[in-house]
Amino acid sequence: MPIIRVSGIPDRTNPVILVGLMAMIQLAVANVEPLDIPVTDVSVFFPKDQLKAGLGEELIAQIEGLYKKPERTPEVLKQLQVAVYECLVAFALTQVQECTYVEAMIMPMIEPADCTCHVLGKRSSP
Repeated sequence: MPIIRVSGIPDRTNPVILVGLMAMIQLAVANVEPLDIPVTDVSVFFPKDQLKAGLGEELIAQIEGLYKKPERTPEVLKQLQVAVYECLVAFALTQVQECTYVEAMIMPMIEPADCTCHVLGKRSSP
């Protein structure tokens, strides 16, 4: 399951706009067909910046959590990187006037054996 963290989003950004950006990124990832990743398996996060200095001037996406698989060639990963980058550029051009720099980077892939996960069902309160 890919995880995309987008840093640099201004605090003033309307949450409805962020939901739209999240959906746009999820769809862009799902549209990289060789990855065969459904929209629902793409996690997008917008971490808060503690300093808040320069927010909006740079938008940077880190793409991580990808397992190593034969079909995830350098060319396919480049398609993924460009797809996320193009989402951020479109967002910056329409929503973040002060943005002067956009970057998307793929963090090193991991072996499936290096990941531990468990789906927790809905829990009721005591």
